[in-house]
Amino acid sequence: MASELVVQTTLLARAVAEFSATVYPFEVPERVRLVSRGFNDVYELETPERLFLRIGRQARRTLRDAELEAQALAEAQAAGAPVAVALRGCDGRFAQRLQAPEGDRAVLLFVAAPGSVPEDIPEHAYAQGRTLARLHETVLTSSTAANLRRLDIEVLVNQPIAWASEQLRDRRTWRPAFATWRPASAAISRRCRRTSASVCVMATAMATTP
Repeated sequence: MASELVVQTTLLARAVAEFSATVYPFEVPERVRLVSRGFNDVYELETPERLFLRIGRQARRTLRDAELEAQALAEAQAAGAPVAVALRGCDGRFAQRLQAPEGDRAVLLFVAAPGSVPEDIPEHAYAQGRTLARLHETVLTSSTAANLRRLDIEVLVNQPIAWASEQLRDRRTWRPAFATWRPASAAISRRCRRTSASVCVMATAMATTP
């Protein structure tokens, strides 16, 4: 049962090693290290193949969201896009469930993406643009495209503001701020839509540039 007193746990390397060997078809990794912590906790697993275990935050990404994300990446790679793909677990699914004190967390295991560390030079910027353009051109299957969770204005702006407003509605000192939140949210939404449209145009241009 999830605890209301826990927001996010950081797992010990030993716990991650034991969990991964339980849900994926390999032995307990000899070494596990935490690479980054935040929206996702990412651990590097020392196995014959270089792998990265990504543990999503509870309530931020469901098991279904993670499964569809991995499916979309697999379809993108099959179409020729240079993306890192997830591995399937012993149950045949990409996404695995990790039971943490704060609730269930969605887990994906990725193969390390080959390549070099990007530098702040025109050649690398151009290569990144071409890669993003190829990814934007990828045509997913209708079922994947229809159900894939999208990080749009609603998810990134409107929902967090609505949640914060609900949490702070009983605090008198915050009431004056509420009147400005909705106009600010609308302005951010308009700005993001314009930016999104510009990115799509740039991606199309990059894809058609020899």
